[in-house]
Amino acid sequence: LKVAIQGGNTGDVTFSGNVGSGSVVMGNILVTGARDVTGGAAGTSTITALSLDATATNDILLKGLQTYSGANGLKLTADGAISVGDINTSNSGGVSFFNKNGLNILGSITSSGSITQTKVSGGTSLITFCDTSSANLLVLQSNTPGLPVSFDSSMVLNKDVQFKTVGAG
Repeated sequence: LKVAIQGGNTGDVTFSGNVGSGSVVMGNILVTGARDVTGGAAGTSTITALSLDATATNDILLKGLQTYSGANGLKLTADGAISVGDINTSNSGGVSFFNKNGLNILGSITSSGSITQTKVSGGTSLITFCDTSSANLLVLQSNTPGLPVSFDSSMVLNKDVQFKTVGAG
């Protein structure tokens, strides 16, 4: 599935319901040229796909469960803020964030690839882990030996967070 917004990045992409399910896996999803990318009205729609590569000139709000089973995993790029919930990848799929402003990680991330965050120049990239009202412990884990869990920006830890990688990494 490819969604390309034409004409100056003024259109939004909203997944108004769940995308895929446990038994129905969408293919590779590519979103380009969007102003905002949102998983439903509150950002809580779930996504089950081979991969998602989304770029937004403003915000990305995907707080529902995301499950990716392809080698490309998840890649989110935004000039605004990125907010995500629980993320699971398999088959060597990694998780990559490229953000100019805030990155809000509100759920655990389990990846069969690396987990990386890269700040985009020109903004104030701050990573916030957990919602202050959450009782959950967050775990960010790469399950492949030697692959990193790495962040390129200052962090605020609102609750306990565990960063794990298997083997050296």
